[in-house]
Amino acid sequence: MPEKDSGITQELVQQWVTEETTGVFSLSGLALRMGLESRKQRMSLGVALNRLCKDTPTKKAIIKASGKKDGVYQILDVEPDEIDWQEAEDVPVDLILPFGMHNMVEIYEKSIIIVAGTSNVGKTAYLYDFILDNMGMHLIDLYNTETSPGQMRRRMNMMAAAKGMEIPNPAPWKTLDRYDNFEDVLHPDHISVIDYLEITEDFYFIGRDIKRMWRKLNQGVLLIALQKGDPYKDKKGNPVYKDLAIGGQFTKHKAQLYLSFDYTNNPSMVRGKIVKAKVYNGQNPNNRTFTFSIDRGVMLEDTFSWDVE
Repeated sequence: MPEKDSGITQELVQQWVTEETTGVFSLSGLALRMGLESRKQRMSLGVALNRLCKDTPTKKAIIKASGKKDGVYQILDVEPDEIDWQEAEDVPVDLILPFGMHNMVEIYEKSIIIVAGTSNVGKTAYLYDFILDNMGMHLIDLYNTETSPGQMRRRMNMMAAAKGMEIPNPAPWKTLDRYDNFEDVLHPDHISVIDYLEITEDFYFIGRDIKRMWRKLNQGVLLIALQKGDPYKDKKGNPVYKDLAIGGQFTKHKAQLYLSFDYTNNPSMVRGKIVKAKVYNGQNPNNRTFTFSIDRGVMLEDTFSWDVE
């Protein structure tokens, strides 16, 4: 058992793991959340976590070493929830997607849409355009991480004017200040928009964070903007962009629709790509590319065109 004089008991650690932790977690992260500062306390925590990895005659293991590196653990899913799929509605959510893509792809409840792009390429413009087209049709929550209220007001009004729309006052959506742990605040049945999900270290954890948010969804849909890394240069010195955001394949697993935006030689033009469309009508749109214009932060949908295949 962990040392009693450290104040860390097996029961306390098990309570923290089962009630305050999901997915993948680290010993150091759990120690920080528990407020453990001394070396003795952290050692006792490590002993307790290792015990939770082992079956006993009376209890089953509830975590396992993740295999990524020492001190990282993963919660075991030992009691899966039963899904009543026969009573589910086989009807996509009535959403309008920029560029008319709602006529091409279908987005069902409990779905995630990812918009990945290099810095300042048009991710926010896409998200704002989506909100304007769907305001009043759904309960929408915009989680803002980087834009000031004044800047948002200016940009939203410019985009609405370009679309021939007027935003009511108060706006028919909520704008909320949030930077992390979105799964704690997401409404399971709303349309949630995150501008943007920032990961500064341990990039493989982004898949864990997206999965936590997906688990929170019920009838809702989640639209997330993610940052892509800078391009690398090929042998001729031309920039080569990756399709996926920082975090790579971990960002793609739960997405029903995954879009990727990059710069072009024309500073006002953006090249987009449908990296993943899980459900679609007619022609398969996966890996199709397109271009559109951005003018002073406003996405001009009438400049959209598919690239010639």
